[in-house]
Amino acid sequence: MIKLHKHLIFLFLILSNYTYSQELTYQKYIVADGLPQTQVMQILQDGKGYIWLATKNGISRFDGIEFTNYTMKE
Repeated sequence: MIKLHKHLIFLFLILSNYTYSQELTYQKYIVADGLPQTQVMQILQDGKGYIWLATKNGISRFDGIEFTNYTMKE
């Protein structure tokens, strides 16, 4: 029983070296990308998959490619 326990621990230690954590990628969007302001106060994703961002200059809808901006003047 002790040999089996030692073998399992040894196997676990060897296999744990081959596991990799998930790498997350981030994309930073700026005003040049179409975002009205770089300071975003809230983020929401709706049922259609659009990302809505609340800024001091209004709200923006992001479809994964481009921003559509809405201000109080519109």
